[in-house]
Amino acid sequence: MNAMTKIGAADLPASPDKLQIFNHVPHHHGVVAVDLDDGCPLIPGGEVAVYDEWDLRYNPLQEGALYVWEYQRTPAAMPRQQFAEAFVEYAARLDIRREIVRVARWAGKDKSRWCIHPMKAVQGGIFVFSDGPFEEFYVTNSLIGKVVGVYRPHIN
Repeated sequence: MNAMTKIGAADLPASPDKLQIFNHVPHHHGVVAVDLDDGCPLIPGGEVAVYDEWDLRYNPLQEGALYVWEYQRTPAAMPRQQFAEAFVEYAARLDIRREIVRVARWAGKDKSRWCIHPMKAVQGGIFVFSDGPFEEFYVTNSLIGKVVGVYRPHIN
């Protein structure tokens, strides 16, 4: 039996579900590689996480759960207006990144706001802070799915 089937989300508040092992990627699911330095508590670096693209359509945000966050930026931190003018004739060349994050309610007075916590505390020698607090609609528009398992095509 694979050790991943026994790892639960006990260290993540309000996320008691266990991660599943997938030997194929189901419909309405996606995958994201977990970097070796991500520091993800449930999925070791080098694995491929599976996320449910439809979870946020039918379920509210789950505090402490892992999600895939997508963000886009222009090349070389170019201002968006300059980017739009420079690449008007070309297909968009935005730098699109996806990473696993943990979401949690803001610890401040307004409990309707959410924070996004990266899994890695240090990126390129720079300490990384959490983002937020954000309104729920902003967070749900940046998240593309809830992490539900690990992709292992060789497992039957």
